[in-house]
Amino acid sequence: MKGSNSGHEASAVQARGLFSLKSPQRPVDPLNMDVGSKDRGFSLVELLVVIVVLGILSVVVVFAVRGVADRGENSACLADRQTLVGAQEANLASTGVYTSEAQLVTNGLLRTESVKYDLTLIGGGTDYTLQGLGDCT
Repeated sequence: MKGSNSGHEASAVQARGLFSLKSPQRPVDPLNMDVGSKDRGFSLVELLVVIVVLGILSVVVVFAVRGVADRGENSACLADRQTLVGAQEANLASTGVYTSEAQLVTNGLLRTESVKYDLTLIGGGTDYTLQGLGDCT
């Protein structure tokens, strides 16, 4: 009876799923590629697609950065112009006339002469013009 009883226990263990006579399955990844295979590299088409996408992204970034630099240059020109106008108006309020950039520096109204604008006096200091230089035209 011992022999028949042990056979019954073995079938009970199989029924519970603790023991299986099936061979274990090899793991498979989500992309349906066999994990156990030695050929796990990228194909030439996949690499070319990645290179093209990176090229397109780099072109977009270059044009976006160029736009930022242009806006920065325009802002610098506007700020320099406003500084010159403010200095001239402050000088007019204290002396009654407009003056040269060198005199504005001497009077302490400017730190240095502008490299973005050329100031020209008209009528002996009754008026002035600002001519943009370089990118500030």
